[in-house]
Amino acid sequence: MPLTAILTATDFSSGGDHALQRACHLAAEHGAALTALHVVATTEDSEQAWLPPELALPEGDVAELQDLLNERISALCPHAPPLHTAVRRGRPCELITAAAEKVDLIVVGAHGAHRWMDGLIGSTAERVLHRARQPVLMVRRPPQDAYRRVVIATDFSAYSARALAAAAQLAPQAELHLLHVHHAWYTYRLRASPEHTTVPEGALRALEQAAQAPLQTLLQRAGVDAVRVRLHLRFGHPAAEISAFAAALDADLVAGGTHGYSHAAGILLGSTSAALLRAAESDMLLCP
Repeated sequence: MPLTAILTATDFSSGGDHALQRACHLAAEHGAALTALHVVATTEDSEQAWLPPELALPEGDVAELQDLLNERISALCPHAPPLHTAVRRGRPCELITAAAEKVDLIVVGAHGAHRWMDGLIGSTAERVLHRARQPVLMVRRPPQDAYRRVVIATDFSAYSARALAAAAQLAPQAELHLLHVHHAWYTYRLRASPEHTTVPEGALRALEQAAQAPLQTLLQRAGVDAVRVRLHLRFGHPAAEISAFAAALDADLVAGGTHGYSHAAGILLGSTSAALLRAAESDMLLCP
């Protein structure tokens, strides 16, 4: 599916600036329509809930924020394609997901203006991720260029196929590295027994053979040519292995499905995602 419409949400933080710049780059690269949204959290939904109503942001300041948003775009993205800007008041997560109903991609900063709170209540980006029906790109780094190396975490499910298809579409010129991390019973044995520090060679060969059929099915579901994809197999804890592999490869994007064969926990939502979202240094593309 072509990338035709993008929504980016910014809170004027450095993370929001990175997301805005990446969204402008992607819109120009794909010829997509772009909307930039800033949400003024209502007092009861913010960390200032204890403040009296008279200290809330006056209605007139919304217009000033609209001007500020336009100025920010001009400064950060001087060559941005034509785009629509909007300032809304309310619950950020709800308004962002509502505005995204007719777009193909949501772009947000991994951390916002109140980064110190993320570990306590979860960032707005993570809350959007749980609600969105579209792929969500969480931007961590200042964009330098188009994505060059992409790691796609896979469990060979249909959700992984969607992640692979989205990554291939988002980064048409990038290297695509499929990574499957097998969290087998002997992973615990390796941790518990110092004398067993490597995975038996036979186990890796067996995993390689077993992965061939689901790999072909995955590629067919995603509609991605096999020549673009390289499969990598690892044993261990998924979040740790994905982070380490992406760092070693110097990947600038990690992609994955928000669900897997377990459906309820998902490949990247739950404990694995909580660890990965906070440990990974690269941008992340999460697909429902």
